[in-house]
Amino acid sequence: MGFVYTLLVQNGLVRFYCMRGCLGLARQVFDEISERDVVSWTSMFDGYSKHKWCDEAVKLFDSMLMYSDVKPNEVTMIAVLSSCSQKRDLRLGKTFHEYVKKRNVSRSSNLMNAILDMYVKCGCLDSAREIFDTMGVRDMFS
Repeated sequence: MGFVYTLLVQNGLVRFYCMRGCLGLARQVFDEISERDVVSWTSMFDGYSKHKWCDEAVKLFDSMLMYSDVKPNEVTMIAVLSSCSQKRDLRLGKTFHEYVKKRNVSRSSNLMNAILDMYVKCGCLDSAREIFDTMGVRDMFS
């Protein structure tokens, strides 16, 4: 019970510091988490992405895949794709899109919108149109 409670508090602190723009403190708490879960990783990705530390988000994603057993979920991928969109990095964005397809990450309208946004911001309108045409559910953001 103590571990779960500690992880919950640590994840909350990471999220809190990220929301306040204190990314150094967030990373310090993150680095002290002994057994990170998907919430730990996603909170840090999201913080980096929202504060335009895109390279850090991508490096951290690579670390998660190499050194962790945690599998990214839909929310994780949205945060990472947001970094690609901000960087206008089409090659990297395509890599993450392929990851989503190969790993069967749940493809909600939110995730599909993030993929669509990445292609549009990277100037790849043909791929964006292809994604849009294959989306089962579209919302006002699509």
